[in-house]
Amino acid sequence: MAVKSLQVANSDNSTTTVGSFNGYIGCALRANGDVVFAPYSAGTILILHPDNSTTTVGSFSGYIGCALRANGDVVFAPYNAGTILILHPDNSTTTVGS
Repeated sequence: MAVKSLQVANSDNSTTTVGSFNGYIGCALRANGDVVFAPYSAGTILILHPDNSTTTVGSFSGYIGCALRANGDVVFAPYNAGTILILHPDNSTTTVGS
């Protein structure tokens, strides 16, 4: 899989390249404007903040897609991970299942 550049569309129709990331499939938008990317083979959860800075969380892979809960949790769907992964609003994580 080739390294992909993460580009953000600006309000003036220009783009800003934030960085090069690989191994994410699916994302969810948090109420605070963060975009959370699901770690398929990347090894970490990627969070893109409204100021275009990024944060990585944990050591995870094998998830494909995610959804936002009303309480602010982001829930990641397991592809070959074996557990459901939950990212809480404070960026702590919980796994559910065996």
